[in-house]
Amino acid sequence: MKNYSTFHYLRCIAIQCIIFFILIAFGLLFSCSKSLAIDETDLVPPAEITELSSIPADGQITLRWIDPTDADFEYVEITFISGDSAMNVEQGVQVATITHLTNGASYVFALRTVDHSGNKSAGVFCRPTIPVAVNPDDTIPPAEVSEVLATVGDAQILLTWIDPHDTDFNKVEITSDTASDFLIEVGRGVQRATISSLNNDEAYFFTLHSVDNSGNKSEGIRVGPFTPVASPAPVVYMTRNISSDGLMAVFQALGRAPASGQKTAVKISTGEGTNSNHLAPSLIAGLVSTVNGDIVECNTAYGGNRASTALHYQIAADRGYTAIATVVIMDERGTTDIPVANGKHLQINRVGARFNDYQFHVVLSHFKGHAMAGYGGALKNMSIGYASSAGKSHIHSGGNSWSGFYGDQNSFLESMAEAAKSIVDYAGQDNFIYINVMNRLSVDCDCSAHPAAPTMADIGILASLDPVALDKACLDLVDAAPDGVDLRNRIARQNGKLTNTHAAEIGLGSLEYELLIID
Repeated sequence: MKNYSTFHYLRCIAIQCIIFFILIAFGLLFSCSKSLAIDETDLVPPAEITELSSIPADGQITLRWIDPTDADFEYVEITFISGDSAMNVEQGVQVATITHLTNGASYVFALRTVDHSGNKSAGVFCRPTIPVAVNPDDTIPPAEVSEVLATVGDAQILLTWIDPHDTDFNKVEITSDTASDFLIEVGRGVQRATISSLNNDEAYFFTLHSVDNSGNKSEGIRVGPFTPVASPAPVVYMTRNISSDGLMAVFQALGRAPASGQKTAVKISTGEGTNSNHLAPSLIAGLVSTVNGDIVECNTAYGGNRASTALHYQIAADRGYTAIATVVIMDERGTTDIPVANGKHLQINRVGARFNDYQFHVVLSHFKGHAMAGYGGALKNMSIGYASSAGKSHIHSGGNSWSGFYGDQNSFLESMAEAAKSIVDYAGQDNFIYINVMNRLSVDCDCSAHPAAPTMADIGILASLDPVALDKACLDLVDAAPDGVDLRNRIARQNGKLTNTHAAEIGLGSLEYELLIID
């Protein structure tokens, strides 16, 4: 009996060891399969979240946002401003409540997007938010929101408004007549909500209620009807022939030219320093002559050899631009303010006063990288490009300053989109054409006196009647280029695609397009 017990004991030990080693093997296999799923060549982080709300309550703060659309986006990492971890939230949830907070204390959270390869974005910070206890003696609701506007898109509606000024105002609750369980909460200061997954050609009504810290809710403002509509995707024409003939070919494909009596501005960048990758006069001369256009620019806000009108005219002459057309520095005679409708950051866009001299605009851009904006294309050319020196600073600061280049990165990017839209709204969308030349694709802008040498091949010339679609097509071509990693990384580090997506959100153009190669 003793020998049998010893044998039985040893057999149990052996079985346990076998199970242990099997579990280790499965663990190693699982670990290897996970590591194999990581693309070690992917160094580009996903885009940032948008429409971040922070909503305080008793001892807690709820964060709400919209995830990026990157295919490899995995989760949002939430940390306190100190860097201490709060939580990770997987793709699609788009809400998080942080509890056990101290009432009366101010909290700021950073939300960073992370993809399957572990790439992490720079992050978006919520406004300082203070949890508060409910005041049972407060029974007065806050005032209503005001100036509610709607921008209708394909299967979506963007609502914007102005929050009430009540000191205890907390959030806006949006409900809809079409569904009893429809509810969107938007924290103080955001003043916008994108409502997606709607049915095209169906009318929608919404009611916006303002809510205070004690839960008191206003009667609400009912707005509508708003009807999403599917619109045909704009066409982006492309030629691989980077020459004067190729430029003329895409221009003619657009089918839009200045009408009789319209004075035409050809907006380019004259470039900085002696090594600039600016568009060559020989490339653009034929087009400029065909539209009988003036080459227009504005002075810079950062010094350099284009900081004054006299220096700027000299650069234009040195480059050879004055030999092919009249060159006009639009802010040489002062500035003019044009309104920014429904802006998140800007209320006015300060442009060169001679902008008013022109009725038709050819936005002719050299597509390339940019140290601050991530990339420069049509949207940057007509936002920063048309802005006066002070206007450039105003955009860079997100609408907070008329001098200097300091400000929140995302606010700067979104302000460019808003400034670009103000240009089109003011002059009329039927009076613009947009052309991007994708050559000399450096990670640096033509505004750099010492740009890095390009590390990718030239692509072609693209043109469209939609600036958002045009820039999006160029971004997609860079994403698809086997040698485009340096430019992709530059764009991603600066979250540069946000300008394009914000421009689409505010109704400047479409992220969907049809690429038509005309060669």
